[in-house]
Amino acid sequence: MYEGEDFKDASKAYRAAIKNLKQTKFTVGVRKLSFAGEVVNPTENLRFTTSIFEPTESTDLYKNFKAEVEMLNSMEGWIVRLNLHSRKPDTDRYQ
Repeated sequence: MYEGEDFKDASKAYRAAIKNLKQTKFTVGVRKLSFAGEVVNPTENLRFTTSIFEPTESTDLYKNFKAEVEMLNSMEGWIVRLNLHSRKPDTDRYQ
């Protein structure tokens, strides 16, 4: 979503990705869902920042679905990514 050297530009891209994700609506059966989660604000001192979002309602199809917006500080500069994946809770994975 972004790759460059400027922290302010990366931060803008990170916030824009979060805004777009929160405005995304999708349909499961007859229900309209969106994403909800806690926004973690990036700072220049951290190597990475991640905000994790989940569908607003739990359905069998999307019960482990996550959307992550992350901002990474690499050797070349800043990277902003959107990761969409299905992930079981850690408590379920390691028992």
